[in-house]
Amino acid sequence: RILPVEGASPLAFAEANPAEPFPITLDGHGATVDVSGLPQGGPFIVNILAWPRFKVYADGKPIPFAPDDWGRMRVDVPPGAKTLDAAYLPPWKMGFIWMLGLAMFAIICIILLYRYQ
Repeated sequence: RILPVEGASPLAFAEANPAEPFPITLDGHGATVDVSGLPQGGPFIVNILAWPRFKVYADGKPIPFAPDDWGRMRVDVPPGAKTLDAAYLPPWKMGFIWMLGLAMFAIICIILLYRYQ
């Protein structure tokens, strides 16, 4: 259960009107915001930390984002956009390389232990 805090900004809002919240859905990949209520587009804040591994899409097309003064995602929503997706893309490739390297190191250690026992 989420309790509202008086005077706090919503999770997604137009920069020009921070009191009006936009519908947002949070899940394992990031956030999806319904921005159809902002037909003219413009500066928009998604209240998620603007980490470099995030990618932001407006109706499936990538758009740039930058952190605002609070470190939240600030994007310029194109006019006519219906949805805004902020997807976190973790570095899986680097994780698999590290995992493979550690597994090989462990196998070599086991072979050496059995050989020189």
